[in-house]
Amino acid sequence: MFLFILFLWIPLLIFTATAADFKTHICQINTTTSHVNNTIFHSNLNQVLDSLASDTTINENHFLSNSIGSIQPDIVYGLYLCRADVLPNDCRNCLLNALEDIKNNTCPLSKAAVFWSDNCMLRYANYSMVSTMDFDTFIPECNKVNISYMVSEQAKFWTVGSGLMRELAKRASNDMKKMFAYDELVYNNTEKIYGYVECTPDLSGSECSKCLQVSTNRLSQYCYGRQGARVLAASCNVRFEIYKFLNFATASSKEPGKKNSSSKIIAIVVAIVGLLVVTAVICLLLVVKKRLRPVKSIDLKDETDETEIISVQSLQFELRTIEEATNNFSIENKVGEGGFGVVYKGILANGQEIAVKRLSKGSGQGPAKDMKLDWLTRYRIIGGIARGMLYLHEDSRLRIIHRDLKTSNILLDEQMNPKISDFGMARIVCGTQTQAMTNRIVGTFGYMSPEYAMHGHFSVKSDVFSFGVLVLEIISGKRNKRFDQSGYVDLLCYAWSKWKSGEALQILDLNMVESNLENEALRCINIALLCVQEDDELRPSMALVALMLTSNSIALPVPQNPPFVSQKRVGYTTTELLESDNTTQTVWPTDTSRITDVHPR
Repeated sequence: MFLFILFLWIPLLIFTATAADFKTHICQINTTTSHVNNTIFHSNLNQVLDSLASDTTINENHFLSNSIGSIQPDIVYGLYLCRADVLPNDCRNCLLNALEDIKNNTCPLSKAAVFWSDNCMLRYANYSMVSTMDFDTFIPECNKVNISYMVSEQAKFWTVGSGLMRELAKRASNDMKKMFAYDELVYNNTEKIYGYVECTPDLSGSECSKCLQVSTNRLSQYCYGRQGARVLAASCNVRFEIYKFLNFATASSKEPGKKNSSSKIIAIVVAIVGLLVVTAVICLLLVVKKRLRPVKSIDLKDETDETEIISVQSLQFELRTIEEATNNFSIENKVGEGGFGVVYKGILANGQEIAVKRLSKGSGQGPAKDMKLDWLTRYRIIGGIARGMLYLHEDSRLRIIHRDLKTSNILLDEQMNPKISDFGMARIVCGTQTQAMTNRIVGTFGYMSPEYAMHGHFSVKSDVFSFGVLVLEIISGKRNKRFDQSGYVDLLCYAWSKWKSGEALQILDLNMVESNLENEALRCINIALLCVQEDDELRPSMALVALMLTSNSIALPVPQNPPFVSQKRVGYTTTELLESDNTTQTVWPTDTSRITDVHPR
C-alpha cells in the first residue's frame, strides 16, 4: 500500500517554452530559383540564419540583417524583425522557433520565404531585401468573430478603427527612430480599440508611409466587420484588436502631456505609499509570528543565508498516523476519487488539515501505459526544455538556477509542449553572478552535478548537467536512477561507453524506428554528453545548447568523460537509494567530512 500526502498549497512556477501562438509563412517558389539540400545556397542559408540567431544586438534594436556569399545564384540575404514591445528572451525564442520551422523544411524548394508570428518576422531570399520596400508579399488574418450582427454597428466600429490605424501609420512614418506606433481609442463609450503599426527600420519615411497605407486599406478589404484583424507584409505590419495584445509600459506611443505626467506622478506616489503600508503590515505580522512560534532545534539557513524548503521529518508518516487522521479512511472523510485511487480528508494531531490519496491496486494510469513518443516529438520536447532553461539563466529579469531539473519536473500539455515546473529548490542569483555555494545539498540523485553533490557548489552549469542527464533519458527511454544495463552503473556510463565504441545509436529507445533520425540522434547524444562532462567549465551554456539543437551547421566539440566513469577525481563506494525520488544517502570517500543526507521535500 502506498500513501501520498498532498499539501493544500505548494509554490509552483511554470515557464512555457513556446513564445507565440500565431504563425504563418509564405514560400516564394519559382521553378528557376528553387534550391535543394546539400548545395552551396543551402549551406549559405544555414550560415546566414545561424548568424542572426547568434547576434546579441537583437536585444537592443529588434532588427537584424545579414548576407552570406558573394556571387549569384548562391548568395543569401537574411532579415529579422521583432515587435517593439517584445522582451529580449521572447525575441530570441521567436527567432529560434522560426529557425526550427525552416529546418523542418517548411519551404523546401524556396529561395525566398517569409515567416511571421505574433512576436516576430524572419525573412530570407537570394536577392537583397534591405532598404527595399515590399508590400506585395503579404497575408491578411481576420478575427473569427464579427463585432456585431448589425450593419450600422459594424460601420461605426470600422470608422473608429480605420481612423486610429491611419493616425498610427502617420506617426510611425514620421518617426525615423522608432518606425512603429501604438495607441488605444475609446469606442462605444467604454469599450476600446487597440492598434499597432510597424515598419522595418531600413525603410525611408515615405516608403514606410506607403507600405502602412496599403496594408491599412487591406484591413477593411479582407476583414471588414470583424472585431480584430492584421495584415502582415514583408516590409510592414498593421494590427488592431478589442483587447490588449501589447506589453508596453504605457498605453500610448504619443509623448505624454503635463496632465498625463501629473497623473503618473500621483499614481507613483500612491503606489509607493501603499507598498510601504503593506510592507509595514507584513513585517509586523512576521514579528508577531516569530514571537509566538516555538523554538526549534533546527536552523534551515546555511552560510549563504538561504532557506531551503525541506524538513528533517521529511514528508513521511507512519500508516497508523494516517489512519488516525482520516478516521481509518472513513467514507465520511472521502473528498474525491480518480484513476489512481480515493482521496480522503485528514486532520493531524497538531490540527493541520491534509489530503491523503490511497492508491488503488488496479490503477491503470501513469507509466504503466508507457506512452510511446516518436523521435520528432522527443526532439521538440528537448528543444522546448532548452529554451525554457535559457530563459531562466539569461533572459529572465532575475537569473534563476533551478537545481532540481529532472523528467518528473517537466510537464507536457495536450500538444506535448514542455513546461518546466517545481521551483521549490530554485535559487535567484544577482546581476552577473552565475554560481553560489551551500552546505545543504538538496535535489535528486542521478541529476546532480559532481561539484554540487560533493562540495555544494552550484551554478548555471549544474543545471546544464541535469539537462544533459534528462536528454539521455528522453532519447533512451531509460531512467538514470537504478539503471541496469549490461553491468553499467548508470545511464551516463552506458552512454559514454557506447559513444566511445562507435555504437552510440544503441542508446536510443527501441520504440523509435524512424530511419531518418540517425544524424539528429547522434547530434543530440553528442550535445547531451557535452552537458554532463565532469569539468563544469567545459559544459556549454544553455544559449549555446539551444543554438546547437536548432543548427546543424555548427560543429560540435568532442565531449570528455562524464563523472564516475573515471575515478581520478570523483568516486564512490556505496550508494543507497530509498523509495522516494528525492531521497538519497550517498557515501563519498574523497571527502568524508561532507557526507550529506538529502531529505524529501
